[in-house]
Amino acid sequence: RGIVQGGKSLAKKMNASVMMVSSLTKEAHRSKDGLLSTLRDSGAIEYEGDVVMFLDWETETETKAGVTAKLMIEKNRNGPKGTIMLTFLKEYCRFEPAAQHGRIDF
Repeated sequence: RGIVQGGKSLAKKMNASVMMVSSLTKEAHRSKDGLLSTLRDSGAIEYEGDVVMFLDWETETETKAGVTAKLMIEKNRNGPKGTIMLTFLKEYCRFEPAAQHGRIDF
């Protein structure tokens, strides 16, 4: 059994959410096939994952409030896909909805 399947089994057994982190291939920003295809060893992640999200931010988008980031929901078995604009607050080490984009765009 692989790591992804083990994580999903653990989530079911513990009745809890399990978050797994993966790296992207170097071609992630150039891919025409979508972000799911750029996950390293993505077969199991694409197949087993109930929700697959990507977080992207650029340090040059830093504002007074913090760094603007995009949370892209590329797969969601039980809900919609879309993008959520966030602000990363360095001093608290957390993300919050971006003030000007405090809604989910689906």
